[in-house]
Amino acid sequence: MKKTSFLLIVLVTLLLAAPALAKEHEPTGDQIVIRCPPDVLECTGTQVYPANTAFYISHGWTDMYPRLVPGHLKFELEVDGVNAEPTYVEYTRDPDPEYPQWFLNRVYFFNFPEGMTPGTHTFEGHWIMPCKFVLPECEDPMAETDWVHSTFEITF
Repeated sequence: MKKTSFLLIVLVTLLLAAPALAKEHEPTGDQIVIRCPPDVLECTGTQVYPANTAFYISHGWTDMYPRLVPGHLKFELEVDGVNAEPTYVEYTRDPDPEYPQWFLNRVYFFNFPEGMTPGTHTFEGHWIMPCKFVLPECEDPMAETDWVHSTFEITF
């Protein structure tokens, strides 16, 4: 009887903890977009957002071209000159009837649950791919190269 009670307590505890664990893979607050317009490879911008207020940044890739090897496209975020680690990365696949393979979508989420301190902060987005897809000649064809680069000054 004691074993059954103990197992029941453990099970209930795990069920109560599960929703809290699931929330770490959800964005916090509103999204701040630092993407360049379509077909623009470098851009700058300014925005205003309330200080000390939760937000998230999410950008990424769809491996749209059959010749690209999945996993070689990535997004990096710099905040005030320091690389930020993504909170989580979301992977999905979209079937396309034109191609026998599926496209791999990779979206990087950066949560800022506490927001940012008052003042102006610099957010840089780097959409990175192998050099051989960006430049006509490369010493190392698989070297990582910025394909699109954005710089946004956000005043909090």
